[in-house]
Amino acid sequence: MTVTRGQVRWGRYASPNPQEPTYEGPMWFGRIHAPISYSDGFDYIALKVTSAAEGNLDAAQMYDSCTFTAGFQQWCARFPNLARMIAHVEQKCGGSMSSLLQFMRSLNAEIDPRGRGFTHNGELVFTRLQRQKLFLAGGTGEIGSWTEQHRERAYGWVLAFANCPWSDTEVAKAQVEFAARTVREYIDPRANWLFEMREDPWILALRAAYISFAVNNPTRAVTFLNSAKSKNNSMPEGSPAWVVEMLRSMTWDPDVDILPHRYDAIRPVLEKAFNIDLPDFAAELKSSLSREDAPLSPTEIQVILMKIGYDIGASMADGNIGPKTRAAIRAFQQANNLQVDGIVGPRTRSALRRHALRLPRIGKPRRSRRGPPRIVALASTFACAALPSTNRASALYVSRCVQVSVQHKPVLRAPGPGSWLALPSSQERPSG
Repeated sequence: MTVTRGQVRWGRYASPNPQEPTYEGPMWFGRIHAPISYSDGFDYIALKVTSAAEGNLDAAQMYDSCTFTAGFQQWCARFPNLARMIAHVEQKCGGSMSSLLQFMRSLNAEIDPRGRGFTHNGELVFTRLQRQKLFLAGGTGEIGSWTEQHRERAYGWVLAFANCPWSDTEVAKAQVEFAARTVREYIDPRANWLFEMREDPWILALRAAYISFAVNNPTRAVTFLNSAKSKNNSMPEGSPAWVVEMLRSMTWDPDVDILPHRYDAIRPVLEKAFNIDLPDFAAELKSSLSREDAPLSPTEIQVILMKIGYDIGASMADGNIGPKTRAAIRAFQQANNLQVDGIVGPRTRSALRRHALRLPRIGKPRRSRRGPPRIVALASTFACAALPSTNRASALYVSRCVQVSVQHKPVLRAPGPGSWLALPSSQERPSG
């Protein structure tokens, strides 16, 4: 189906750099997904993670300092890889880029045969001014500066790229193949330590997330990756809690509006690809209860202790730290070389959280935007009180400790084989 000018949206981007102007321009997110499977190798999975935030095979936009970005990795015209990708696809699938190349020839533009980028009027396009002449007919792309001539040129580029035959299997494969061949170019040598760590699902997820952030801005990504590592030295390196804290720092510390949106986009792909649980939204990540300095409620403490094998008494997870729970805390502290005082302080809390994150991943609550869910535990396994959680991060946290389902209306039935037990909210909770 042909993409028309009327289908292309108008985007706007304000750079976090106050010296950069605010840009606007045509934006086509695309509709042809990159054919990448979750069973493919890590480099391909990293591409799948990145494309969740960047776009589709036919994506093209002209509203930031790159002047023109395109493809499912949103290659930027400031660098050679956009032109190289087009040349690679044309070489692999002769004639597939003919309409785009014809449009370029009408502007006296070509792809440099030495792979250095685009040429215009016989000169290599290298500076911002040269890009603006080629892609915007001399416009700057800044808000309020657009003339019809600038718009016509910009829409021409977007439509010429978007209407290439990206739905063709071989053409799509060629773009993905080029991306896989070049994806590690985004890894700054200062981030090599991350790729030298042991490989487990959490570390792989952090690597893929870092690459996604680096595709957007390599310098910023490595700067805040290393900043997060230096600040995050109180947790066991490589633990799930450490990875979540790294993601929190990388997402929020730069104070760049698009990064929380990027986390929201890539989080479902990270979870599915690496079989892990992360805070659902960037806002939850910001105050994530995976952080080791966050408090645990009495119910959370009891659920974790019970799930890892400690006896907390017949009343199970009732939210009251009684003698049995206190004894279980002391036993846990002794087993983990902690001060044995029966008090869940920072060190004990950190150890409990690490044990909880190592529990088998049995299930994850169904997400909903309607409000905070309550945890419902299988009573035939054990009767577990759910948190009347005030935010979904805590609900997700406890969901790692118990076999769960989620519903929004409290249910209270007598426990029995195969039955479900959900406790009402704290206002409705029966005494005793």
